Amino acid sequence: MALVRPFKGYLYNSVEINGAFGSVCAPPYDVISPAMQDEFHGRSRYNVVRLILARSELSDTGTQNKYTRAGELLKEWVAHGILTQDRDEAFYVYRQDYEAEGKICRRIGFLGKMKIEDPEEKGVLPHEKTHSKPKEDRLCLIKEVKGNLSPVFGLYLDREGITSEPIDKVMLKEPVINFEEKGERHRLWRVTDRADISKISDFLKDKKIFIADGHHRYEVARNYRDIMRQTPGYDGRADYIMTYFTGMDNEDKSNLTILATHRVIDNFDYNSTVISRMERIFTAKKHGSLRRLTAYLGGELGHIFGFYSNGDYYSFELGKSVKPEELIKCENSPDWKKLDVSILHNLILGDILKINPSENTIHYFIKPEEAVDFAAEKRTRCAFLLNPTKIGELRRVAENGEVMPQKSTYFYPKLLTGLVFNIY
Repeated sequence: MALVRPFKGYLYNSVEINGAFGSVCAPPYDVISPAMQDEFHGRSRYNVVRLILARSELSDTGTQNKYTRAGELLKEWVAHGILTQDRDEAFYVYRQDYEAEGKICRRIGFLGKMKIEDPEEKGVLPHEKTHSKPKEDRLCLIKEVKGNLSPVFGLYLDREGITSEPIDKVMLKEPVINFEEKGERHRLWRVTDRADISKISDFLKDKKIFIADGHHRYEVARNYRDIMRQTPGYDGRADYIMTYFTGMDNEDKSNLTILATHRVIDNFDYNSTVISRMERIFTAKKHGSLRRLTAYLGGELGHIFGFYSNGDYYSFELGKSVKPEELIKCENSPDWKKLDVSILHNLILGDILKINPSENTIHYFIKPEEAVDFAAEKRTRCAFLLNPTKIGELRRVAENGEVMPQKSTYFYPKLLTGLVFNIY
């Protein structure tokens, strides 16, 4: 099971950055667009984007490139006191206050280091597929910075609230970091009391950790660990990865917000047969606008999908008597087959519409308005709108040892990078 430990984190020196933590932090690298990259570069010469997503240059070579520059810059920041290491090991409580879907929400968890497991150990459970290109990119970076700049996002079950007591206690104190960024409030506290640290570590040693976000980072850290184990004099520090942990309960209710990731399909032939083909299995209903369609989708009606193409809005609802686990022909479990993303990719796109991923590029959007606007740019595009994956669905699939299709979940808001670093 999970081995979770405190660590001596590296934090930005508040004096050196004039307390402007909002100017040096950034979202994870994989949600930063080129325009956002420019924005964060311009905010501060110490912004973390210069490490996690450094710019390429025409003169780059195999030995001098954006990865080596990131490694050199990190060393420079440490040497000049821009980043300083804590003297004591700690867990770092991280609280985010934010608004989602018209509601004021709060997510509380903590940052620690977690021992990296091999897949057969079953203590750390992923739920999404990974791809080779992002892993190659992150492996090049970790080799140069020799540490974790961004945390993996982990979930655990704590129905009795055992970990809540030490976390709630430390939040009564003044936070180490406290700032607002684009409507989100970010706070950080250190847990250094040995009894509180032991209470958290001892509780989690019998628990499974479900990876919510950061699958590529976790796999890359395991690859880097394996490389380091072949190095003479290796001290074992790369056996651990910085992880954010937050609790979830057993009833699909928690301090978590999961948003759907909608799909736009290129090279799509929208003709008179599309709706009739869908109606062989689904109940189709036409809607007059995106607002009416999204309101209908949010009605918790079961397996229901939104569709847009060339000005037409439809919902497709799978009848309650229809069992997707019998229609989807693959070896995955019934839990996996009942996921909306599995039904979309396998039953709708694959079996009914005969869409070939190699010929039809798929674009991903969080906001339905952006998906529809993008689809409306060309007659050969369509948008499929989904409801969010539930926590219970994620947990069951992960416990089965399976992985979901890419972009099955979007945990909101993203964890900021730059609050704490774990440098080996």
